[in-house]
Amino acid sequence: MPFDDDIDIQMKASELVRLVPFNMTMIAPFILLDVNPHFHDRTTYPGNPNVIDARVIDTRTGYFMDITGLAPVHPSPQGPFGSSAVVWQCKSPWQYRAADLFPLVPTHFEGFATFRPRNYHGALVQEYPAYRVPSFRSYVFDFAERAWVLASSSNLSQLNRIPPLSFLLWSFWVEASALSMLLKLSIGFLLILLLAMLALLVALSRTSTRIAKAARNK
Repeated sequence: MPFDDDIDIQMKASELVRLVPFNMTMIAPFILLDVNPHFHDRTTYPGNPNVIDARVIDTRTGYFMDITGLAPVHPSPQGPFGSSAVVWQCKSPWQYRAADLFPLVPTHFEGFATFRPRNYHGALVQEYPAYRVPSFRSYVFDFAERAWVLASSSNLSQLNRIPPLSFLLWSFWVEASALSMLLKLSIGFLLILLLAMLALLVALSRTSTRIAKAARNK
């Protein structure tokens, strides 16, 4: 994604201990695993520079993937989810509801099989506000390819043709992935009914205008 310059992986903090025996070893040709010796310290505070628990590094290019551990905590009343339930938190400290994470959903990333959170959209919106907008710096989001691409005259004009209402409806529908199917269907039916009523009003307005013009011409 254009609004982040590396790849981030999150896993249960309790599982990070399984990486310790491989610390500072080449787990594949040119691939180094570096585990933070303080990964077990789950202290969070503003400006904490030590929030990455492990890192996978390509020693040829310097590219890397950050690994951060998630641990269950009792959220503060000032947090995004209040204090009604346990949430999962990394040291950054981003917080996620268990229902938004589990069960993990099998997917593919860059051609490799992996898992994603159940409600990935909610997590992305929380961490990257720019994810809501289909353009960022010199990139635009291609809805057909479902990927960020470099902006050009063709896809910029296509982006400008996206009706704002339809994009907002699409964003709401995806973000509301935790809603029950019955509630989604009800909302969808109401939206269709509203659009039909608007279309009827426009048609009636045009008809009355034509009748008025015909009357004046007589």
